[in-house]
Amino acid sequence: MDAQREERMRQVHRTSLITCTSMPLTVPVFVAMARWLELNGYRPGVVAPGFTLEIAVFFVLAVGAAVASVYARRSLEKLPLRRLSRLDRGAEEWGEDAVRPADALLGGLYVGAIVAFALAEVGALLGFVYFVMGGTWFYFAALVIPSIVGWFFNLPRLDVWRVQIEALKANPGGPI
Repeated sequence: MDAQREERMRQVHRTSLITCTSMPLTVPVFVAMARWLELNGYRPGVVAPGFTLEIAVFFVLAVGAAVASVYARRSLEKLPLRRLSRLDRGAEEWGEDAVRPADALLGGLYVGAIVAFALAEVGALLGFVYFVMGGTWFYFAALVIPSIVGWFFNLPRLDVWRVQIEALKANPGGPI
């Protein structure tokens, strides 16, 4: 990989890493807000009958969002390559430079990482919502766990990005 492309990849990776690692910081904010509610007289654990169905639905949604985040990242990474041929034809018609496949893939990796982290965030948000609805700290923590797993699996890794861009050099058409 040439030095200019390597530097561009590092810049985009750094930006995505900063953006993605800031999303898990919402968990301490949710904990602080829940603790503030408790200190102001809110009592968690006063759950109405039938709440077992709600926690089951919330947990399924949290796990589903974490799993969907992995699939969303993988499909969004390849989306720019699928549309590249149409963009190239449009660029020719308007007399502009065609999009380079490696740049399109880099954009897909960036967007895929951020969307995946945002989807994984759903579990943490549901945990806080359930706590406010009358759940306990246990359920709050149980709903945050799928988010943590989703964040771990979707963390943008520079070596993986490099391998994907190098594979694109071997197959310029890309894995469409």
